[in-house]
Amino acid sequence: MYLIFIIELFLIQRSYSNTCQNISISPNQYYYSYYPNLLILEANVENFNNVQSINMEIVKKSFAIPYHQNFLALQIINPFQMKNKIQDKLICQLFKVDEYSINCIESHSIFFDQKDEFKLVIQLQTQNISQDYCDYMHFDETKQIFILLCHNYPMFKIYEVNIHNETTLLQQLNLTIQFQEKCKRAQYLLNDQTIIIAFHKCTHWMILITDQSNKQIQILLDYQYNLMKDVLLDFYIVNEIQFCETTSTIFLYFIEQNRYASIQITRSQINIQQYFIYIATNLIQKLIINSKCSLKIPIIYNQEYSENTTIVKNSEFVLYNLYEFNDINYIQNYLFLKRNTELIVDITKYINQTYQIETTPLIFLEQLNLFYQINPKNKIIQFYRISSLRKIFKPREKYIFLIDEEQQLIGNTDNIQCIKIDYKDKDLNNIFDIETTFNCKMKFNSQVSKE
Repeated sequence: MYLIFIIELFLIQRSYSNTCQNISISPNQYYYSYYPNLLILEANVENFNNVQSINMEIVKKSFAIPYHQNFLALQIINPFQMKNKIQDKLICQLFKVDEYSINCIESHSIFFDQKDEFKLVIQLQTQNISQDYCDYMHFDETKQIFILLCHNYPMFKIYEVNIHNETTLLQQLNLTIQFQEKCKRAQYLLNDQTIIIAFHKCTHWMILITDQSNKQIQILLDYQYNLMKDVLLDFYIVNEIQFCETTSTIFLYFIEQNRYASIQITRSQINIQQYFIYIATNLIQKLIINSKCSLKIPIIYNQEYSENTTIVKNSEFVLYNLYEFNDINYIQNYLFLKRNTELIVDITKYINQTYQIETTPLIFLEQLNLFYQINPKNKIIQFYRISSLRKIFKPREKYIFLIDEEQQLIGNTDNIQCIKIDYKDKDLNNIFDIETTFNCKMKFNSQVSKE
């Protein structure tokens, strides 16, 4: 175990070159990546530029559930505590018949698979809000309540629905101007359960934020904010807004045409810490933002498939097709691109996989490594599982490539490390064999599951 860490540490610190480092392993031994920011790919060619594919599917069809014809929203939640029993995760749907209803079904397996069976365990119905249009649902696990975002011109409303079938109006705001301008709306759920609500793609844009109880809304930023007038002085209409958060800071990214403004706001007090404006070489379709908010890669649009049509910056990712904003998603270090019935998953700039899916939108549940879409023909909600590149695996190919996950999408191959595997017929003691550890862990899990 100690020696394999030394080997990887040596590889990270050595000067990069086009040659591969040789290591010897036996057929039953595993390779372990100690560094979390590295992707590992296997191949049978020594030159990484010649790698065209990988031997695993990133997207796999998982389970499906029936959906209600008037389906509006879905969330997979941690369970209620009922009768002293903690159930498995619940899949909850918001839909409307006469009133709004929330139905939650229970899975018999926490992993959700194609043969899973589901049982209806929660049925809630709202009271006296049928005149409103509700299209967003969030379950507050701490307070064990559902939060609904609704509107009924000119009012924007927040409701609470508890497990006793009680519906409470928490707050409403008059947003006449935003509705008249048909502002686009987007939501972002923060880690502390507060919700950011953005009205944009209009001149009278506005960003709201709830408090931790979700009972009060305040204006975070809007078109009247004095400093924002300076930041977005030349921005006629904010096309899109993206969000990211750290422990102490909220980042907002305002996108218009070929530029974006990055604004940093403290959590403790709603004030702007700093901002900057980035000008890209062409139209920005979306930003790739990592989980630490430290990496921002503009996805730009080039009309022609030619490297010479535009002088593209090294920090930009080029697409030669136009995509809808919500059809571009950066999840688990993969870039998901959806057009009509085609889903392209970019693993690196030069390695991708293509899947055939429905035309309906994809909704990602990142923490569960899932996404879903409605299949109207079969009247189901189909879920797909996202497989991550393994950090622990038994090598099967001749070469292993270690890739910086923050550089692979823009095609930076300078820091890629190559390892050539020399397979030996007998076991070697200088490489960590974790097969025994796996067996112990599986036995332990098996014992737990029987209790």
